[in-house]
Amino acid sequence: MLVLKKIKASTLMETMVATVLIVVLFMISSLIINSLIAAQSKSNLEPIKERMHVLEYGFQNQTLSIPYYEDWNGWEITGEMEVVNGMNQIRLDALHPENQQSLTTTFIAYDIR
Repeated sequence: MLVLKKIKASTLMETMVATVLIVVLFMISSLIINSLIAAQSKSNLEPIKERMHVLEYGFQNQTLSIPYYEDWNGWEITGEMEVVNGMNQIRLDALHPENQQSLTTTFIAYDIR
């Protein structure tokens, strides 16, 4: 009758300690995951890259003029004309003052008047 062998029961104190350990483990893991997600969202540059592409399109189609200044979602965007090797280039700089992230895009300016 091996199946009917009695199993030693746990005390209430052992059960409470095990429950607290499990709760603490899940709390620590959820805090780690939360901080990872927050760091990922702060370092996400896709929205500003998309805005820079829109501005590049605007400069190429002559709907925007140089010099260009804009504040967009906490980013300070500036656009300036440069002459490099006899070619006109537009340099777009974006700076986020809170976390000191920056992004620079340079493209050739065709037919700028």
